[in-house]
Parts: sequence; C-alpha cells; structure tokens
Amino acid sequence: MINKLARRNLYLISTLSLLLIPTTQLFAEERPIVLVGEQHPFYSSGSLHIPRIDTHNQPGLYQSAWLQFDPTIDAWRLERVATVPIIEDRIKQVEVIVTESLPAQVYLQMSGEFSFSCRGHRYSISERRTAEPGSGPTNEKFEVAVAFDDRSADETPCTVKDNLSFIVHPLQVYGLVAGTYEYVINGTHTGTFELKSDNILPSSLMKIPAPN
Repeated sequence: MINKLARRNLYLISTLSLLLIPTTQLFAEERPIVLVGEQHPFYSSGSLHIPRIDTHNQPGLYQSAWLQFDPTIDAWRLERVATVPIIEDRIKQVEVIVTESLPAQVYLQMSGEFSFSCRGHRYSISERRTAEPGSGPTNEKFEVAVAFDDRSADETPCTVKDNLSFIVHPLQVYGLVAGTYEYVINGTHTGTFELKSDNILPSSLMKIPAPN
C-alpha cells in the first residue's frame, strides 16, 4: 500500500507533468502505441504513465507510476506505482572507463552479485547530475542509483556462478566542458573521471551544408 507522503508527492508530480502536455495532444485522435524503455511521462486515453520519479535522497525511487483520470470527480487517481529502494551491498567494485576518441564516452562498470540468470530478478538504473550552489561548471556530481527488484523472482535459489555478473552504465557526458567530474553509486561507491577537452563533436567530423 502506498503511504500518504508518497501519494502526495506523486499527485504534485503528476499535476506538473500535465502542464507539459499540449492541449492539442490531450484531445487529438489516439492510436495504440507500444513503448519500449520510455523515459518521459506519456499520456494516452485518459492514462498518464510516469516512468521514473526522483526524490531528494534517491534518483528513481518511484518507478512506473500509472494515473487514471476520473471525470466523475474531475481528478486523477493513482492506480499503481513501484517503490524500488537500492540495496547497497549488491555492488562490490566499480571501474570507470573513458574512451580516448572525441566525443569521449564514459562508462561505469559495476561488478557484484546481481543474479541476472535467475528468473524474475530485474534492475533499473537512474542517473542525474547535480552541483553545489555557487559551484563552477566542472564541480558537478553524477548520482547513479542501481535498484534491484526481486519481488517476482523464482523461488529456486541461484548458484554462486549465476550471481557473479557485471553491469555497464554509460554516463550522459556529451556537451560537458573539460574538467574533473565526480560520481557516486548508491551513495557508497565514489570516484572521479576527467574530460581532457570540451566533450563535443570535432568540427572536422561535422556535416556542414554547402552554401547555395
């Protein structure tokens, strides 16, 4: 059951999300659509889906919230939402990988006991970039939350071999200026990486249209 604080937070978030939906979209002819890995709120046939909701303490604490508009009360009803807390001891080691070519790509390689080969074990990754008030452009931190959902897992226990696995997560670094950046995973694994130059597409690779 969703507690009162969660309901209040989700109501405020859903109200703000509706302000971003153009009126023409709300009343336009709707066709069935299959969503795969969507990351933004989506409205269809009176239903509002919010894939991920951050809180101050954790990115992506709430996952896959569904709200249904009820015209009889002229309000939205929260149908369901998943709360996916992080499990700190699943991740044992983190390696950061930075490619040499421009624009650079940065990957966080996490190793630990993830049980991916066991039926029903799932995980989700949420990422956001934060900065202290008044800090410079490179004094920024990537906050990454890796949450594991074992609620629908098979009761058959996994073997030790099954449990040893890797997660590779690409950070959203395109367009960042040169400098040193910090990352923190699940509030416990921290580190830094350096972008040696502004991370944009080199002009030599740009397709600039010829003048008429």
